[in-house]
Amino acid sequence: KDNIKLLDESNLNYKRCIFFKIVPNKLKIKLTSYSMIVFYSPRDIESLFTNFPDFKQGNIKIAVFGEATNQMANTHSLDIEVHAPTDKFPSLSMALDHYFRLLKG
Repeated sequence: KDNIKLLDESNLNYKRCIFFKIVPNKLKIKLTSYSMIVFYSPRDIESLFTNFPDFKQGNIKIAVFGEATNQMANTHSLDIEVHAPTDKFPSLSMALDHYFRLLKG
């Protein structure tokens, strides 16, 4: 919204248009067969609850990338096992690698 205001104030001739629209896929999978689900965006979590409105986390571990994704997971009361980026793990792959190394002992 601030960018639009800036464009309007600059007297530039521009036109807004939509380049893409994100919509959840209709998933037909059995979530209980997975031990971990990894989310990279808040839309991923929205898709989960769109496709599986009665989803219960149970023993499924959750990994998230980014603060907005973390907040969306918290909004849905998901217990987060792995979160990135952090100072120690700037990528989710690094955080997951560390997590699985700890599990191995």
